[in-house]
Amino acid sequence: KMKHSMMMIPAFVALLANLSARCTVTAFAPPHHINNTNRHPAKPPSFQTKSQYVYRSISLIQQPNSLKISVVATAAYSVQSIPLPTPSILKAILVSIALALLAKFRGRIFYPGSVSDPLHSEPLPPGRMEGCPWLGRISMFANMNKYISNQAAKAKVTETHDSAKPTRIWKMFCFGRPTAVVSGSAKIKQLLSREFKKEGGGVSQLTELGSSGMVEVLFGTESMTFETSDPKKYHMLQRLVGKAMTPESVAKGTPFLQKCAEEAVDDMLAKDTVVMADIFRRFTLDVAWRQIIGLKLNSNEEIASFRSAVKTWLGALTNYLLFMVPIPVRLMKRLPSYKAKMYLNKKFEERINELERNGPDGTTMSAMVFATDEEDGSTKLTRQQVIDNMFLLLVAGSETSSNTLTNVMLLLGMHPDVW
Repeated sequence: KMKHSMMMIPAFVALLANLSARCTVTAFAPPHHINNTNRHPAKPPSFQTKSQYVYRSISLIQQPNSLKISVVATAAYSVQSIPLPTPSILKAILVSIALALLAKFRGRIFYPGSVSDPLHSEPLPPGRMEGCPWLGRISMFANMNKYISNQAAKAKVTETHDSAKPTRIWKMFCFGRPTAVVSGSAKIKQLLSREFKKEGGGVSQLTELGSSGMVEVLFGTESMTFETSDPKKYHMLQRLVGKAMTPESVAKGTPFLQKCAEEAVDDMLAKDTVVMADIFRRFTLDVAWRQIIGLKLNSNEEIASFRSAVKTWLGALTNYLLFMVPIPVRLMKRLPSYKAKMYLNKKFEERINELERNGPDGTTMSAMVFATDEEDGSTKLTRQQVIDNMFLLLVAGSETSSNTLTNVMLLLGMHPDVW
């Protein structure tokens, strides 16, 4: 009905245009407010019926000096004569319509992008899009491992999955967008093997989070992680960074690893009760500054400052406000996590300068600085690429490794018969 009513508007405008050829416009006022003798406002006449009002309007149009707006006044009177619902009824109607639309399009409104793509017939993986609208589950940041484990358990029993087998892929809503989680080394290798395989294809992963410029300010954009579109550059970075991870390179760092492990064991034996997560967090950080970076930290204060800076910087990875709330760059640079990154960045710069003066020393950073691409024999990592990939190794070599070692010790304690 609304569509047909809208179609009548051009016809009504044409009627006014036709009348304007014979009528003179002097003022926008209802016809009963015009005195046709001197064309000055006069006291409105009293009309007893609607027909008298219409007759009066038509008679004005027929006079040479009358107003064409009288037609509009007649139409307005007709519309006003239709009884409208009371405000309470109108509000109830609007609320009902809003609730109906909300129920029908709840997923599209609260969790944008989470509906099936009509261009593909494949079903979506199991799992539910839930949590805080437009954000997802905020509670996941308190304990990411526990949350993902619970989500996998919820998605385990479905019509298309055997409840006896672990779920290897499921969906959820996090970081303000729909996400698919893949678990299991075989499935992950299968997924990673597809990177850059198709022409024009790349790596499908997040490269922009939170505010514009947040990734560059807090993490850097020259590491392998954030090269998602240029396969040539990605494989070059992979080869050069990979040279620092060869068995030969790792073997050179064995004495450092042995020393760190012995210190961790001595620390455990010196106490009646220990928190293994803290032990292994310190252990992996010691490996990081000694073997991965090659810093010369000669006092407990320096070691404590390094550990604190890494912990503060890594805290940005689990600060959901940074990922969800737009923060100007100038304010971001006031955050403790940014100041911690600048501390670490300065340490990396000093180490690169030292290596360029003194040559290789067997550390992971040394292998990165002096690595040369075998394909052309000349390409090397830039200073910024070395620094950003060192930050990447700090994440992979400290936090994830300490969590893995903690879980290993838990399993060994639960199953002493195995060893």
